[in-house]
Amino acid sequence: MVSAKEESLSFVALKGQQGLSEFRLKALLELIREDFSQIQAINCEDFFFSSLHYQSNELIKPTENELSKILKAKVFKKELKANQFILIPRVGTISPWSSKATDILINAGLDSLKRIEKGLCFSLEIPLELGKDSIKEIGQKIYDRMTQSVITDISSAEHLFRQLQPKPVLAVDILKEGKKSLYEANDLLGLALSEEEIEYLYMNYLENNSNPTDAELMMFAQANSEHCRHKIFNAEWEIDGNKAPLKTWTFRGVFPTALPGIALDYGTNDAIETFDVTWRYQWYETDMSNSDARWGENVVGGVSEL
Repeated sequence: MVSAKEESLSFVALKGQQGLSEFRLKALLELIREDFSQIQAINCEDFFFSSLHYQSNELIKPTENELSKILKAKVFKKELKANQFILIPRVGTISPWSSKATDILINAGLDSLKRIEKGLCFSLEIPLELGKDSIKEIGQKIYDRMTQSVITDISSAEHLFRQLQPKPVLAVDILKEGKKSLYEANDLLGLALSEEEIEYLYMNYLENNSNPTDAELMMFAQANSEHCRHKIFNAEWEIDGNKAPLKTWTFRGVFPTALPGIALDYGTNDAIETFDVTWRYQWYETDMSNSDARWGENVVGGVSEL
């Protein structure tokens, strides 16, 4: 494992303008008041957190000024007040907003910028001062735990830019421990593999006299994730009004060879037919040649609804 070279970075927080509309804030307040009826109102402001390549105080000031001008924000060097919390991108991830904003700012001449992230700071209007545990609990009422974290102090936002050493790849020892080790890995990693998939993996790795790694199992499991259902459709087919006794274990296995009127494009996972097919399905299509991804519900040979 190669260790990343440590780099000195500067952390800058900036306070922006109102982060959410009154309509959104009203909906969030109603949600919070279900469990915290004493809260009278809620306000929200944008916060920006940036990681800069280390510069002297004389050089970092112009960068802060440029960020303030572009983001319509002010450098914030204080801590949060009582009854405030911030929703930030989930620690350990890079948000889509960050990827685009960082590229734009660097191309605009802010060469000292390493990365920027955006958060939402919520202020609760309440007659008493809440403890941090209670404030965090309120934040967790309205956050998306898949993509966000709740913090109650500015310094915690620095964790967004913390560079962690990658964990070593671990082998699942099926050669010594048998199929039981795959079941244990399935539970431990939350892979949601079916009995058939575990059997498939076990037999194939056994045939190759090798052990799978946790990374390989995770990649295999992603084929059945929420956004990529090519592996299992379990659909029924009607072709020209007649039910077809076709096995639909895999999309690409539905027609192992081209049938009359069916064309298969294995490059884009498209099915194109020249007769009436009334099978309705959800699909995720990715054309690797132009990185175009589309998601929707479609009738093959019918009208796409995107």
